[in-house]
Amino acid sequence: MNDGSKKLSLGLGVALILATGCPGPTANIYDVCSGTEQCPGTTTCLVANATTGNFQGSFCSYACNVDTDCPPDGFALPVCVANQCYAGCPGNAGCPYAEVCATDGNVLFCVP
Repeated sequence: MNDGSKKLSLGLGVALILATGCPGPTANIYDVCSGTEQCPGTTTCLVANATTGNFQGSFCSYACNVDTDCPPDGFALPVCVANQCYAGCPGNAGCPYAEVCATDGNVLFCVP
């Protein structure tokens, strides 16, 4: 590569970075998210439909119809509640990310 093509390549790389911006920090799947964080994979920062403690906010999740629509997070099997995926809560303990265990009367799940 000669000096002219090196400068062109470097210039294009800088232009690409400036055009796309630098990504913000990444939240975890089923974790609380904000406008400055990116959700991992194909999750989206959604306003929580089911919460406790009057939480009003968003978390990284997926829209769903059944539990099998929800990808695992490595803690417990996730569940579909109110058409959103939530981390599962095994035995009323062990929620990740300082979330709390809640129930819809049938299933335990972790909420922000």
